Amino acid sequence: MVKLGRNEKCPCGSGKKYKKCCINIFNTNNLSYAKLGNVMQGGTNKRKIKLKEYGLYIDFCKPIIFQDKKFWALGSQMNFTPNKEETFHEFIIRFLIHSLGKPFYDQECNKVLNKKHHIYKCISKYEEWRKSQRISENSVGGDRYGAFANGWVQELICLAFDYAIIFHKSHIPQFFNKKLINRKSYQSARYELLIASLFARMGYKVDFKDESTRQDYNYDFDIFDLSNKLIARVEAKSKPREGTIHTKGKLNILELSKGDIKSLYQKALSQNPNDSPYIIFIDVNSPRYSIENTLNEPWFADFIDRIKDVPTYSINNLDPCSLLVITNYSYHYYESNVAIGGGHVLSLPEFPKYRLIPDLIDKLDNVLNTYGKVPNLDLEFD
Repeated sequence: MVKLGRNEKCPCGSGKKYKKCCINIFNTNNLSYAKLGNVMQGGTNKRKIKLKEYGLYIDFCKPIIFQDKKFWALGSQMNFTPNKEETFHEFIIRFLIHSLGKPFYDQECNKVLNKKHHIYKCISKYEEWRKSQRISENSVGGDRYGAFANGWVQELICLAFDYAIIFHKSHIPQFFNKKLINRKSYQSARYELLIASLFARMGYKVDFKDESTRQDYNYDFDIFDLSNKLIARVEAKSKPREGTIHTKGKLNILELSKGDIKSLYQKALSQNPNDSPYIIFIDVNSPRYSIENTLNEPWFADFIDRIKDVPTYSINNLDPCSLLVITNYSYHYYESNVAIGGGHVLSLPEFPKYRLIPDLIDKLDNVLNTYGKVPNLDLEFD
């Protein structure tokens, strides 16, 4: 965990000194875990059913107030804050900031907005949004307020939730944090995190692959079940668009409607070790044009036109890809406007070389349909 000086500015963005703000979040040495264990408990069946409506097949302990502090549990780590009004959304954003480290915070906090890393640009816009929404019409009781998230806020909350889910279920290695804070690798790392979080939501363990040390096929990660049985290898690719998310150039509206992702698919195929089920995810990185049906999006029609010459497979020529999923989760285009949800197309080949278990496909479809819904775990589901 990152060590901060007591008198330094708190990295949560409050403007207060660390000792007056978040110093206690990760310091739990003086608490009695035996007493705390009697207070915290897992969810009931009713709560688990409610969580599945959010695409969550794993449970989170409900936060509790103990010794005048609010406790949250992620994985095997207990986190607490003296702010008893803190929501789950606020907590996961603070957790993300701390996890990415103080050097990154110091590097970004003094930059002007258009020079900031995309994560800290979202954080700055989130703080502006929070202040603007603290009005009586949005009060939900106490010192809490509720409002529709704009593009910046939805982008940040989804990132923080994806990060928290993987931390809760698996492990996020340091090399992956470095990819997230590197401007050049951020977009690909962000999408890899998103896809990994889908499987963590389903109860699978994620094992990220360090591309800097791999000598063989350079796919993104493996997923395992609870018995450590390998379920599939996964590759995730996000379409770069000029003028978006640290990609140089000027935003071209006409280019955003194109579904030219064939080269990404072919590149993903070349990274397949061909020894296990292999899943490919590709994000088109385009604004939503048809809210009702992803198949009506202009990029989808363009994509279908571009793949006419893709080889067909048969019982004598098996498909190396076990599942292809094309997504469009691009909240960043909406900026200060209310965010519109994403969409996806799931393509299951007729003749795969390695078949996936049906349970995975059913759960994945539900998780994809509910992506972007981040529950406030401070609510009583029971």
